[in-house]
Amino acid sequence: MNDINEYLKEEKSKISQEVNKKIKIYLDTKYWVDICDVTRGAKKNNDIQNIYTFLKSKVKNNAIICPISQIIFQEVLKQSDEDSLTHTLKIIDELSQGIIICSEEERFSLELFNFFYDILEIETDKILKENFWCKGVINIFGIQIPDIPNFTDERKYIL
Repeated sequence: MNDINEYLKEEKSKISQEVNKKIKIYLDTKYWVDICDVTRGAKKNNDIQNIYTFLKSKVKNNAIICPISQIIFQEVLKQSDEDSLTHTLKIIDELSQGIIICSEEERFSLELFNFFYDILEIETDKILKENFWCKGVINIFGIQIPDIPNFTDERKYIL
């Protein structure tokens, strides 16, 4: 492994291999909040309870995953009630298993890559083509890696 970028590429590939085996169910902010309200007893709705029970069992059996996106995460964070927010985040963690759709910038790069490879009929690894997944909410806005250029001996003390 040459550097951190190679490591991240390998890790994203491993995550993608696992995620791509599962059915993805994308929940709107309303569903995340409704599931939270029902599971903590703030609201009664048998349909939502049944949806949650179904999703929970399928996630537990590794059949599905409910990944979170940057936009949904930002919407969920707007909740003013701390208990409700905490409970919603626990439900998200449970059903998403920490899997997030990579940032908009990363998706754009990947789509552009896929577009040109398809047009030029260049064969590429299927996993690389479907590498839209990250793990951990810390990556919700994209992975940021500081890049420090090589300094000569004269310049290295300027910082």
